[in-house]
Amino acid sequence: METRRGNSAPASLQYTIDVAPLEQSMNQSGTSAGSGSSSSRSERIVNSNTSTPSDSSSPSVENMNMIKWHPFVDLLFDRRDKHQLLLDLRKAALEGDVTDKIMDKMKNNRNLLGAAITEEHETVFHIVEGAKQTHFVEQMIKLIGEEQKDYLKFQNKQCNTAFCFAAMAGSKEIAQAMLNEDESLLTIRGGKGMTPLYLATLFGQRETALFLYDEMKRQSKAQEQLKQHRKAIFYASVDSTLYDIALKLLNDDQENELAGACYMVDKTTMTALLRLAQTPLHLLDQTIESEETSLSNQALELVKNLWEKILEKEGKKIWDYFLSNKNVLFDAAHLGNYRFLAELIRLYPDLVHLLDQKNRTIFHIAIMYRHANLFNLIYEIGFNKQLVASYKDIDGNSILHLAAKSPDARQDSSVPPCPVQLLKCSKS
Repeated sequence: METRRGNSAPASLQYTIDVAPLEQSMNQSGTSAGSGSSSSRSERIVNSNTSTPSDSSSPSVENMNMIKWHPFVDLLFDRRDKHQLLLDLRKAALEGDVTDKIMDKMKNNRNLLGAAITEEHETVFHIVEGAKQTHFVEQMIKLIGEEQKDYLKFQNKQCNTAFCFAAMAGSKEIAQAMLNEDESLLTIRGGKGMTPLYLATLFGQRETALFLYDEMKRQSKAQEQLKQHRKAIFYASVDSTLYDIALKLLNDDQENELAGACYMVDKTTMTALLRLAQTPLHLLDQTIESEETSLSNQALELVKNLWEKILEKEGKKIWDYFLSNKNVLFDAAHLGNYRFLAELIRLYPDLVHLLDQKNRTIFHIAIMYRHANLFNLIYEIGFNKQLVASYKDIDGNSILHLAAKSPDARQDSSVPPCPVQLLKCSKS
């Protein structure tokens, strides 16, 4: 069973998936990234089925237009005689029941494999994906003959195939078994036109997303779809802390289009670098399995690669880029995201001279918010300490003034003694 990572969304069958399209790239000129309100998610995943029955039983016009593969609905319209059969099929799918009784029913009437058994028009394959009943799926697939070859493509009212459910639930083994039967499932879109790979990435299903990505690179038809949607998949991987997938996408980006791409997220312009700036990297590894799987190490590698690609693309205009995207630096400074800043400054030391709208450097922010680790960057990069101490904001405050205004660190042992460190560094 796959464990979700980071801030991934729950892949529960109690949720109707209606994912808002993410890939709305914006021209960077005139609009800096993150210029609106901050966002904690790349998009909103809708809503458990708490709406009225009439709402949940009717697919949207948009989804109706996208549904190509419709399941059989006979059982739903003949409930008086088929009610027990519906219950048996649902129970078997949820529990992975492959007893002779169920198997005989399927063998005698193989259309049951493609029958809608819920009001959302989900088949046994939809239900079993969420329940991760791998053995049940394998047994059902064995019953598929030439006449039933399209049953795995059947879509529910939200336009999702059972394969989409497997992607969202992180059922890698089930997805693999289904692909072995029908490779076209990889490119059949779900709700709002989202691909299975995008859904797996959005829901933080790392192993499944890695598997689907490798499969899409292998299939010629899927390669075109991957190229078309890679920006959205890339940002979703960063937002879901699937940094190893983001690195794969970035390394495969020969055109260098991903590193600086912009996205509209809750009316806010975002970039991958800004999303990482807003993620305190030093807090990612609550439990470290190994250096290779360390999220913070993967994130730092991603920051390094992103920054190098942006430097390569912007060239001599790199300072203009940061003047238009100052919040990348200052959002990180406010959060004390010192590992992120250390990586950027190591590659481009002049960033320490960048000023916010109040003429403050990141070291002013470090003193104001008592981020000792951030101020220690001065020592790590060997920067001119006296020069830093001389910078004044629009109110005439130098770093020394801000240090003097800060609460006495000795009154609270839990607060790092930044002012003390500052005075020492300014005199050295």
